[in-house]
Amino acid sequence: MSKLISGHAPGDLRNPFLEAIEEHGLAAARDMRRPGFTKLWNCTDILPGWACDLLDVPSGSTYAQAVRSLPA
Repeated sequence: MSKLISGHAPGDLRNPFLEAIEEHGLAAARDMRRPGFTKLWNCTDILPGWACDLLDVPSGSTYAQAVRSLPA
């Protein structure tokens, strides 16, 4: 699996996050502080609009903003 310090995250980091929120929605996403998702903590890639809607974050949010919005 790839690792990320800052900037663009490869699909093998972003896709599992998207699949998890698509499958489980917001309620389950709040419990999904999976270790792999913390690798998106500094990801500047823009989250798809449908994912922003599911996570109740502003349209155009980054993966970092989305991951950080999940409760600890």
